[in-house]
Amino acid sequence: MSSRPGLRTSFASLSVRFGSLLAITFTAIAVAIRWFIDPWLGDAYPLVTIYGAIAASVWLGGHGPATLAAISGYLASDYLFIEPRGVFGFADAMSFVGALAYFATSALIIALGNAMRTARRRVRGREELLQTTLSSIGDGVITTDMSGRITSMNPVAQTLLGWTERDARGQLLSDVFQVVHPHTGEVVENPTTQVLREDAAVELPHRSILIAGDGTERPIDNTTAPLRDEEGRIIGFVLAFRDITERRKAEVALERSERELADFFDSASVPLFWLGPDGVIVRANQALLDLLGYTRDEYVGRHVSRFHVDRDVVDDALARLFQGDSLKRFPARIRCKNGSVKKVLIDSSSLWERGRFVHSRCFMFDVTEQRREEETRSLLAAIVAASDDAIVSKTLDGIILSWNEAAQRLFGYSPAEAIGRSIDLIIPLELRQEERKILERIRQGDRVDHFETVRVAKDGRTLDVSLTMSPVRDDSGRVIGASKVARDISERKQVDAALRNADRRKDEFLATLAHELRNPLAPIRHSLEILLRSEGDPRLFRHATEILGRQLSHMIRLIDDLLDISRITRDKLQLRRMRVDLASIVRHAVEASRPLAERDQQTIDVTLPDQPIYLDGDPVRLTQVFSNLFNNASQYTEPGGRIWLTAERQKDEVVLLVRDSGIGMPADQLDGIFEMFAQVDEDSERPRRGLGIGLTLVRRLVQLHGGTVTARSEGRGLGSEFEVRLPILEAEPELDEPAPINAPDGGTRHILVVDDNRDSAESIATLLQMSGHQTSIVHDGLAAVEAAERMRPDVVLLDVGLPKISGIDACRRIRSHPWGKSIVIVALTGWGQENDRRSTKEAGFDAHLVKPVNYDELLQLLSALLPMS
Repeated sequence: MSSRPGLRTSFASLSVRFGSLLAITFTAIAVAIRWFIDPWLGDAYPLVTIYGAIAASVWLGGHGPATLAAISGYLASDYLFIEPRGVFGFADAMSFVGALAYFATSALIIALGNAMRTARRRVRGREELLQTTLSSIGDGVITTDMSGRITSMNPVAQTLLGWTERDARGQLLSDVFQVVHPHTGEVVENPTTQVLREDAAVELPHRSILIAGDGTERPIDNTTAPLRDEEGRIIGFVLAFRDITERRKAEVALERSERELADFFDSASVPLFWLGPDGVIVRANQALLDLLGYTRDEYVGRHVSRFHVDRDVVDDALARLFQGDSLKRFPARIRCKNGSVKKVLIDSSSLWERGRFVHSRCFMFDVTEQRREEETRSLLAAIVAASDDAIVSKTLDGIILSWNEAAQRLFGYSPAEAIGRSIDLIIPLELRQEERKILERIRQGDRVDHFETVRVAKDGRTLDVSLTMSPVRDDSGRVIGASKVARDISERKQVDAALRNADRRKDEFLATLAHELRNPLAPIRHSLEILLRSEGDPRLFRHATEILGRQLSHMIRLIDDLLDISRITRDKLQLRRMRVDLASIVRHAVEASRPLAERDQQTIDVTLPDQPIYLDGDPVRLTQVFSNLFNNASQYTEPGGRIWLTAERQKDEVVLLVRDSGIGMPADQLDGIFEMFAQVDEDSERPRRGLGIGLTLVRRLVQLHGGTVTARSEGRGLGSEFEVRLPILEAEPELDEPAPINAPDGGTRHILVVDDNRDSAESIATLLQMSGHQTSIVHDGLAAVEAAERMRPDVVLLDVGLPKISGIDACRRIRSHPWGKSIVIVALTGWGQENDRRSTKEAGFDAHLVKPVNYDELLQLLSALLPMS
């Protein structure tokens, strides 16, 4: 803005400093003027010019200099112009009265002048305050006169418009302030015209686009208001506008995040719904609507009690939710649109903000068929227990699986004595071949009715019995056993088998899910390695590989976390304990988490004790604990933030603190942060990442190691701290030096790649060729055996799930030949559970790698298995 206020301030300070000199100067000038006009005035008006000196002195110097001017002026005039001249004093009473009148008039002039001076100083102070405010605020401000010509601009306005105030002053507002509609691109009407028309302040359309002098476009918010004089007449206009580019970016990011959340909610395969504080359903996904048969309009917006069979049950659930409790496997009966009733289990937790219930998030699990099967099994068990006929079930190999009380009464063996033993227990030696033939008929699916034969009791008695034998089938129609009853008990066998198979199918489903998700990732990772080793455009190829790598790593981490959670909840997770150095655990965790931190320019500081600390634990799982804590800290820490890890020994424990400078957590979320799918309710613009199971894994893994983990936070915006306590090994470890993993030796190997996924096979073969190896490819198990015999490769990378014969059988056949014993055979598969690794080891594989395989790790493994001679 203008520098004139500064000049006025400097002149005012000079006036104060030299006020007395100015007063003497003005008095001298006034006396000189009176002297000059004395021939015409004579004795009349001897003090007439002194009043001007007094007024000038009080205006420029204040009441002190003005008083000096009044006194010195009177003395000079008394001596020079008041009769008798040349002397001081009062000639008569009238002279004295005149002096009093002079000083009274002078005092009035000084008082009025000083008041005007004070008023002027206040006006100047307000002007300078206004100028300083306009210069320092973050909004652009423009003022114009009535004709719309610019009279001033603050620095922010100059920056946003690309105009200097000197160039813009006097220009029409429409020539400098050019705004277009955000959607149509049409030029927006001059805001001063709108103000005149509406006689009030106006705003431009939301997010209007400002076009600066250099062509730069920015979204802005704008308000234009009239400037009025004391009588309320408009004398000009003031425009205030701000650049909302960053806010718009934040809004777009928030909209995208909300859209992604809505897509995830709506596409989830698990039925989900939200309840408002009044118990009304506010949201439901398609899986739930499909389960119950309602349309969205029929379900959403209704009170949840309308769909529950038992009103007291739903009232109890709502009361617990409104009190802040969570529901875990809460049983309920839900009425479907077609009138049927489904038995469900409900998991629900509530969202609270500032002590106010916002909504509850509910998961619904349909257990109708499960409950029906349990009821059926109980009914059959009661029938069998009460039956007067012997009921026995067995496998196709003749192993007794069930034995009722009637069988005990008939044959004399208790169930504990009979179950698990061969049916030969009650079959005479000479009739056992007959039993084998009957079982063969059962395998073919035949039913044997009213078969008369002889059986032997425990006491040696032979019994003539009439038997009915029926094949027992699984859901696919395959015969899996037989039932031997006086009356048909095939339904009972089917229920028993179904229950056993249900548990087996659950495990197979989890493993198959991981396999099916991992399998297509193999060519993606191989393609990534090809891109990294290609000679194309470095910038484009690097960009593509970074994107693929991030997404691939994220998907792998989600799959591994899901499998770990499944193992932990089923108590199937086994720790491979060993003595391990805490420093190596922390180092590996930092290395695993560093890419995520570097992406957001975050710093990880680690402080460990000087003396080594050893733990009895699984190094992979402990590394997973701290990498999950680092990743969690990075997720909730702003770009450029810091993450600290400190460790210290406390008696027989080591206490590790992972602290961050992130968004922190409110106290009401600390207790549930380790629960499954828990997420911090954040206002941050940063999108949430992951499924919310990382901290659950941390707690379970720490507990498996005999430790504890707790979370602390001082509140929102003050960061978070996680404390992990683990027991220390007191004895100094006697560790064997681990054999170093050799780097790829550069030697050429002949490698046979076997995979029914052609993209996977071709991509890894290409990578191996780029590393200097010779490769061949086949796509089924038989072809693998034939190619291995014909080519005698150094290495076979063998998938397990192959057509014709499996990879397990192919490996066994290769190992059965003398030429196949020296070949290195590596399982390259999506199956990665412990029993899968055990099966490949028993079949003769040298190593087991789970897809998608890190290519560098594969090369290191090959180098270790095939060292240079």
